[in-house]
Amino acid sequence: MIYDLIIVGGGIGGASLAAVMAQAGRSVLLLELSTVYEDRVRGEWIAPWGVAETRRLGLYDTLVAAGGHHLTSHVTYDETRDPAEAEATPLPLGIFAEGVPGPLCIRHPVHCQTLFDAAAAAGAQALRGVTVQSVELGASPSVTYLHEGAEHTARAALVVGADGRQSSVRRAAGIALTQDKPHHWFAGLLVGDAAGWNDPILGLGLSITYRDTRLVSDILKHTTPGAQPDFRPYAEERAERMRRLKAAADLQAGLDMEFGDAARERRRRYHEAAAADPTLGMHGFAVMAGPEAVPAEVFGAEHRARVLGAGA
Repeated sequence: MIYDLIIVGGGIGGASLAAVMAQAGRSVLLLELSTVYEDRVRGEWIAPWGVAETRRLGLYDTLVAAGGHHLTSHVTYDETRDPAEAEATPLPLGIFAEGVPGPLCIRHPVHCQTLFDAAAAAGAQALRGVTVQSVELGASPSVTYLHEGAEHTARAALVVGADGRQSSVRRAAGIALTQDKPHHWFAGLLVGDAAGWNDPILGLGLSITYRDTRLVSDILKHTTPGAQPDFRPYAEERAERMRRLKAAADLQAGLDMEFGDAARERRRRYHEAAAADPTLGMHGFAVMAGPEAVPAEVFGAEHRARVLGAGA
């Protein structure tokens, strides 16, 4: 059998794409290494713009039924703010995406398993305990893998790599991995995300991944069978999206993850100024509402100087 799609990696991105494409009637083979989704440090929070993407994909109700729940308000604590004052002015989180009461939270292992089960229920051939031996790309893509002690070779019109930072599909395609050096820490532990991550200070890995799934699946669903998908619009959107989110993360890290007297005074000035001029917090609005929700200049040097000070 020649599949329409072989997806290597059954995490959030791979399983969600498999579910959506199988639901659309495409033949999908989903290959996942693990036999149990372990409870590791991974994203368990979807920003409102990411929640909107799950709705567009038809996956929102499935996630809620699996235990997903919304956060409806946020309190910012800081050593420069009185806790009682902070608690008296919580930020309502239902203002960022129409019809979305706030970020959606769900345990990562449950999240993965729910999507994997949804893919299987939609008709994808979903396999666990798979070790990929080799990936051949080009005119006749194929994946050779071990499953239950036997070696198999499957062919498809398209192979998708959703197998994390050390992706075998990425290496087979000759695509270089680019990433920034870690520059901030939480409680002595560097917190990261999987393939969709940008910078953990924002926690947007899941939202990024669901946007990726929606754009890629839309392109595939609108490609005539036998034709070559045109992923250029996706590549262009993603490059600008990640540029904006990287700038927002770098700015937020400058506010939250630097310490000492100068950094403390910088935060104090920011909170005071932002209360009088909400446009100072537009980079934060982008984190919750989506990077396209604010003007491009918010992600430039001038806005950074307004927030952190000209010398920062």
